[in-house]
Amino acid sequence: MVDSDEEYEPEYEWEKFRISKEHSFSVLCVVPPPLEYMAMLHTEKTEISGRQVWTGSLLACRYLIENPHLVEGKRVLELGAGTGVLGMLSHNLNSKCVALTDGDPLSVEHIHQNLAQNNISGSKEDNCNCVTAATHLLWGDDESMDSFSQWSVENLRLQNRSMWDPDERIQFDTIVAGDVMYKKELPSLFFQTVSKYLAFPDGELLLCHVPRSCVDHNVVKAAASEAGFAVEEVHLEKTEFPDHDIEGVDVDDARRAALYRIMKRV
Repeated sequence: MVDSDEEYEPEYEWEKFRISKEHSFSVLCVVPPPLEYMAMLHTEKTEISGRQVWTGSLLACRYLIENPHLVEGKRVLELGAGTGVLGMLSHNLNSKCVALTDGDPLSVEHIHQNLAQNNISGSKEDNCNCVTAATHLLWGDDESMDSFSQWSVENLRLQNRSMWDPDERIQFDTIVAGDVMYKKELPSLFFQTVSKYLAFPDGELLLCHVPRSCVDHNVVKAAASEAGFAVEEVHLEKTEFPDHDIEGVDVDDARRAALYRIMKRV
């Protein structure tokens, strides 16, 4: 029970996720709060959902391990990063740069801690080949996106002048996202943001979606098509479940998940 006279504060603990034999990450995750607190969050339309690792991110991680060319040597943007496992894996797979973003300021703070915990500095000063950093980004919000573009210049391009040409728009070769759409208004805002930051014509979005609430696969594909994207569903081997090799995967979520490779239509 939550004491009505005392404001409940979520607790966090370090959890380790083994993505493969070669890759594992320790990340701060929220301890499941009392039901009364969750009801209060729903009433106040407050989010803490990004402060844990979701199945879609873990499945996308597995696909990246099997297809490292999607991020190797590429400029990578993670949207709705949450704990940042997809972005951290992209860093370890030798991306050129990785920008981890989330709309929840506390999640961004936790990503900074997760980067430090996993010895990912992402600074040229530390002789790192991949420039990696995290910041706040609200999908579809012009002011937030303008701030992110300026942040990218100051935190990514200035560390590596070859990242973008001086007059080039801030765009990314690969965008990654896992399990990020669970409200009806999110798909259009998500693809609006992808449209702004995905390089054309060769940029690619890797999205793992798990249907939640009213956002099923048809809703996501329709939003992508309306925004001018071509959607290809790629095979996700599900016969391994429940004997999968990634810790933390929810079997029911995994069976409902779909993985998409998405590009702008020419």
